[in-house]
Amino acid sequence: MTPGAKHSLRIYWTPCFQFRSVQALASEMQFEHATICRLVRGRDLCLCLCLLTADCSCGQAQAPALRIHPADQFVWRGENAEFRAEPVDAPPLQYQWQRNRTNVPGATSPVLTVTNIQLADAGSYRLVVSNAFGSVASPPSYLSVSTEIEPAWSVPAPAYVSCLAADSGGNVYLGSQGVRKYDPNGNVLWYVEGGLPITMAELSEDRIVLTSPGGTSFITPDGRLERIMRDAPGVALAVTGDHRFYITHPSTNLDGSVDFLTSEFNESGERLRSIRQIGWPKEWGTPTAFGLDANGNVVAARAWAGMLVVAQFNGKGERRWASSKYVALSVVDLGALRIDKAGNTVALVTCILQHPGGAEDVLIKYDSEGRELWRFVMPFPLNTSVPPAFAVAEDGSICVGQLGFRILKLSSEGRPLWRTRRGFGASNVGFDKLGNVVARDRCRTSGCFGLLLKFSAESTPAGILVSPSNRTVLHGANLALSATATGSPPISHQWWHNAVPTAWATNAGLAITNVQSTSLGEYVVQVNNAFGSVFSKRAEIQLETRNLVLTSLSRNRQLEFILNGVPGTYRIESTADFRTWALATTVVHEGKPVTVNVAYEAAGPGRFFRALRQE
Repeated sequence: MTPGAKHSLRIYWTPCFQFRSVQALASEMQFEHATICRLVRGRDLCLCLCLLTADCSCGQAQAPALRIHPADQFVWRGENAEFRAEPVDAPPLQYQWQRNRTNVPGATSPVLTVTNIQLADAGSYRLVVSNAFGSVASPPSYLSVSTEIEPAWSVPAPAYVSCLAADSGGNVYLGSQGVRKYDPNGNVLWYVEGGLPITMAELSEDRIVLTSPGGTSFITPDGRLERIMRDAPGVALAVTGDHRFYITHPSTNLDGSVDFLTSEFNESGERLRSIRQIGWPKEWGTPTAFGLDANGNVVAARAWAGMLVVAQFNGKGERRWASSKYVALSVVDLGALRIDKAGNTVALVTCILQHPGGAEDVLIKYDSEGRELWRFVMPFPLNTSVPPAFAVAEDGSICVGQLGFRILKLSSEGRPLWRTRRGFGASNVGFDKLGNVVARDRCRTSGCFGLLLKFSAESTPAGILVSPSNRTVLHGANLALSATATGSPPISHQWWHNAVPTAWATNAGLAITNVQSTSLGEYVVQVNNAFGSVFSKRAEIQLETRNLVLTSLSRNRQLEFILNGVPGTYRIESTADFRTWALATTVVHEGKPVTVNVAYEAAGPGRFFRALRQE
């Protein structure tokens, strides 16, 4: 290398076997050459570093590789989608996008833009990159398409509403100072004064339970105020399936810690028991959001200085779990908590995030043990004066709305199911037992009334409530995959295996018998109806490789193993050098896990074992 000459450094990934004169070049230039190798989608690639000079041959004869792969897309009908991939520099390169393994005419650049998307555009997309030395295809990316919806009906509603609920028959109840009942078609049936300001309402089969910090009241289904209990204030309310209900409210102790006083009542409003749930320390401050489930479990949360603290307390008065995590540059507000039927907690947080987008509303879901499952950033601008309204259905799906913006329904996995075609002032949302969504469109000008809206489950796009899950199976075993779909009937299903539709797999479940190596890989299910064509999350099927597992060394100096695998006769062999294998024992496997015992003295220390199936 000539001193003082200008040189540039080139860095890229290249197949390891093509490092021809790099070592010699490094020696000539008097610097130590090092390569960093990794496995990239089945190919050994090495990081090639060399100074670009006239004799630099680093990376010659390089086959193409991809650095960035296209991502899955979910779009609304009529919108555009963009698929993008970035190859490793190995010119000259040719590009060809494919849909369902068929070339897309004219799609010969690293970026594919699909405009005015319709349901027929849903499918699997990939990019094939080639040059004179080979080709590579990106992993598949799936395009899901859904349709925006309009309300089935809308009727006038009060300008101010503090809570909304719906019963199993599709009747809707709006509460403020009193309660107004609407039938499934939006007709007002009755109105009754609640006797107390109302912040929350729940329904049992034979009464409406209303609570607020001022107390709790009961209203019968025919609109009669039955009872007022001023000694039962509540910030959260839950009704059980056997006509009992729970009410909770916080109590601050002298040391600054907070307890939760939860009471259980019967259908007549008689207090059955009270529970003091302890474990919220002074250091966490005062909780600002609360949730309660049908088992008397309380969830409380507080957000401040970028942190979100969520804790759950069980019906015995004990703290079950607590989660304290940094979620944003600054947390502006904690909107609300909801608990679904499975005991999962959903928190709505208003955050200022560390990116140029500024502030956003974020849904965070925790499982029943406090583990974070997912986050979903709301697709509408932040409004700190009016936090979004949201509700959780019995199936775990979530409906959320923001003043002046579209109402959005998500699955229990945090994936979009549908959204409204236009914006509403949704200050209250709720579900009935039939899966219909009801919302109160808030009045946005003075001197006007709001609207009560109903979105019917009978005219909604196909969607995935629960995706198939990853599985690890034994060779030769049977396997069943399943998914839960939603949307207006009829709904059709199509299972895909490694980005190829399986012709015979058109049911909600997929049964695979006698799993072989050809059965492994990636599975998704596509669900379709007249309003949507949507793909599930990916499920990876892998082969169980731990056929022989050591479980214990018994007192009689026996090594105990568990043998899994396909039925047959197996040789259990041992070795100390991986060159010579000795037979330890023979065992017959009949399709269920088998316990295998080997004498420790016969095996000896420092030995390794394997199981070989005899043909």
